[in-house]
Amino acid sequence: MKESKTTEISMSVYFIHLLFVIYFVVLTAERIQSIVRSVWDPDVLLFGDGFNCYTYLITFASLAVSLIYLIASNGNLFAGIFTRSAQVHGSIQMGRLCIATGLILISGMVHTEYTVAPIQFGAYGALIVAMIIQTARKHRQSDKRILLWLSVAFLTAFSMAIPVMYRSNITHAGLFHVLEALTALVLVAIFTGMFYKVFCEDATNLFYILPMLTAVALDTVLIVMRWQEEINWFVLVSLIATCVLFLIGRLWNGLLSRDR
Repeated sequence: MKESKTTEISMSVYFIHLLFVIYFVVLTAERIQSIVRSVWDPDVLLFGDGFNCYTYLITFASLAVSLIYLIASNGNLFAGIFTRSAQVHGSIQMGRLCIATGLILISGMVHTEYTVAPIQFGAYGALIVAMIIQTARKHRQSDKRILLWLSVAFLTAFSMAIPVMYRSNITHAGLFHVLEALTALVLVAIFTGMFYKVFCEDATNLFYILPMLTAVALDTVLIVMRWQEEINWFVLVSLIATCVLFLIGRLWNGLLSRDR
């Protein structure tokens, strides 16, 4: 017997959950292939130095913790791709799903051998599309629609301003690697908190000063320290875009507050 429409979730909710599945499956597959190929390559020493020790151990830990947490808290996420049943999708806990998203994202913020960046970007793209769909669902309910969309644009730019940890050969490479690791962990945590707001709370205004100042400070230190060796243009441009959207969002929110 066919399910009645009242027992089915909307297509928008279904696609949001599907996009989360794509994110977890694609990013997990990419990270595993990198690990396997690194193990098979005799020239790659997984624990040959401090940099490799950290990057591979954090990748192992991130994958293991996130996937165990995801399956334990949201096992029905994967069953949901085969049905629009409200019972199945209704059991999916978005808050915990957002936390799992941040946990596995840490594994993508370190450069291991045989990393395939385009595949990773495909996984991150699925998250961005999920945020856009969620924002569209909230659009009609919001009395600050432009600010709502500016917030999701800001969060997208912010996510791109999280630097991936790359090996460096500058004079103070050890210190640089420690700061890289710290920056990635701190900014992923901040991103996860704002990402949680998009799906579980009110993401109309994500223009918080402290997260923005933290990103600017940490990213700037890393960019400047490695300037002579290689300029990280991707992070630099993303950080500039994040700052511009932040200023626009703050100004727009100020204008709205003045009109009230």
